Amino acid sequence: KQAMRNELFGAGKVGNDLSFNWVTAANAKEVYTNFVNTVERNKEKYSREDWDEIKLMYEALDSRKNEIEKDLPSADNREIAKQKVKFVGIRAVNRLTAKVEENADSKQ
Repeated sequence: KQAMRNELFGAGKVGNDLSFNWVTAANAKEVYTNFVNTVERNKEKYSREDWDEIKLMYEALDSRKNEIEKDLPSADNREIAKQKVKFVGIRAVNRLTAKVEENADSKQ
């Protein structure tokens, strides 16, 4: 889990507490963009459990964004909204695919 967190957000930035206090209005857009790009780049290798963990991290990041939203520039907020839509689509398709593959593997 920690290796995946490091890959998605940077080494040592997210621990077991899923704290995103290091995300600020100044870096939130970049954090979302890097997160979504990393997920998209690695989407084929994630298991269903990985997708569940990614969803937990995404929800924690989103909670942090809600805390700092009043300080976000409008353009950044719009870009984050685009990244969120992109992530939801990637996750929906690829988590389902991972689940189907796991079910197929278990039947063999």
